[in-house]
Amino acid sequence: MLKQILILLCEKVIQDKNGKISYIDCFDVINAGSMPVKVGSFCVCSQWRKTALGDFYGRAKLTIRSPNGEETIIVQDELIIKSATHRLNIDFKDGFIFPWEGVYTFELCISKSDKSWEETFTTDLSVVKGEPQKTDHNVR
Repeated sequence: MLKQILILLCEKVIQDKNGKISYIDCFDVINAGSMPVKVGSFCVCSQWRKTALGDFYGRAKLTIRSPNGEETIIVQDELIIKSATHRLNIDFKDGFIFPWEGVYTFELCISKSDKSWEETFTTDLSVVKGEPQKTDHNVR
């Protein structure tokens, strides 16, 4: 049905006038001076390719699973994919608070409307307590 091309976290997504996409300041580690840590605006970016003919009708759900197993459901929405390649960017314009140190898993679950197919795409984010690095300019 859909094949994952990418799923990543970045600070900004830019699309130029020719449609070219750039993912700016991708990251998978946050160095926090103290916990909890609030991360400024960022984006969860994903891209897939259809593996079957016809339009894809379904649902998308993003869940953040914390190191202690708690889940936060961020978005659950209808999804229609007509082109061969599709992008879904989920913006955290107000940032997000990570309460614990450890690995957070971002799970993007895509399912067909008729529930005949479902797949979960994941990426991990490590939150480490320690001195913030100069490159960690999104940690407040």
